[in-house]
Amino acid sequence: KKKKKKKKKKKLQKKEFDYRKEANNLRTVYDNVMPAYGNDVCIPRPMDGLCTKNLLVMSFIPGEKLEVAIRGKLREYLSMKLGRHVTEQDIPSEQLLQEIRKQFWKKDNEREIKAGGNPTLRLLSIRGGSWFGGSLRFYRYLLSARRYLYNALAFCFNCTLALLFVPLTWIDSRSVSVPYLSYDAPIVPNPERFLKTLLSVHGYQIFKNGAFNGDPHPGNILLMPDGRLGLIDYGQFKYLSKDERKHLAELIIALADRNSERIVEKAKEIGFRSKHMDPYFIEVMTTIGFDRLDNDIRKGMSSIEFFTLMRNLDEPVKIPGNYYLVQRTVFLLRGLSQLLQFECSVAQHWKPFAQRFLLENLSQ
Repeated sequence: KKKKKKKKKKKLQKKEFDYRKEANNLRTVYDNVMPAYGNDVCIPRPMDGLCTKNLLVMSFIPGEKLEVAIRGKLREYLSMKLGRHVTEQDIPSEQLLQEIRKQFWKKDNEREIKAGGNPTLRLLSIRGGSWFGGSLRFYRYLLSARRYLYNALAFCFNCTLALLFVPLTWIDSRSVSVPYLSYDAPIVPNPERFLKTLLSVHGYQIFKNGAFNGDPHPGNILLMPDGRLGLIDYGQFKYLSKDERKHLAELIIALADRNSERIVEKAKEIGFRSKHMDPYFIEVMTTIGFDRLDNDIRKGMSSIEFFTLMRNLDEPVKIPGNYYLVQRTVFLLRGLSQLLQFECSVAQHWKPFAQRFLLENLSQ
């Protein structure tokens, strides 16, 4: 029996790890997305003829992972503010994140960012009174100017006075001594543009192409030297039929309009079932799964209190499997927005893509 189980596992692994499938996924998303969003994102192109069942070869995308790049850049900011070099060892991870939130994204002033008249994101702005000026874009330019100034100083010193003294060197983000600061360091983009780009690209993939990456976590997003976002790892890829997209589009529009009756109706259509089929429970769980989880949903309760209440009210029996990766995409994008101190309604941002899909397929 154990040998049979091992053989079955090996067969499953062989089926799962066929890199030709991922190469096809890459080719599909590259052909679909790059013509529309090539100025904002970069997707690797598979090298035809070199990809095999056990080997995936693709074009190289320079840059650092989102989580690594943001930590590095914000450590630079803290170093400038504190007047000393800050490393990961100096400040524990959680404390570093708290300090980042205090300095970068203040919660005192809020402003809504609108696209097409509909609020899509709420940016938690920085006070404008500090030297930082309330602008991440200004900070990015400041860091670039500092690199040029440092390198010019190092060049002049090392070509003259360094003959008598020790040459100037700098400590990079990896705590390594280097003669000059790199000009190719990834740029931390403006959070507004960063999130709007990710939401738009995934909304476009789902409704325009019906083929999308269901794993957009920070480790699969690169910050490139030219300011674009590199989107990698297409192992969790999903294709949606036109009928599936139609039901999803109608649900997204209902969620964006906050139409309770339509949300419940469309949730039932896509296959959501609960033990008691309580309308309020269905509406709330569908909203959490495909749109948002904010204070308005929780009614001012803590997350623990809220989910305890929902568990006592009803419980899910069937969750539509065909839309699992859509929900996963929503959760991951929403998690990124919370990391960057945004409140995000995914449905509000995807509504134009859903409407366009329904209009284009109305006569079919």
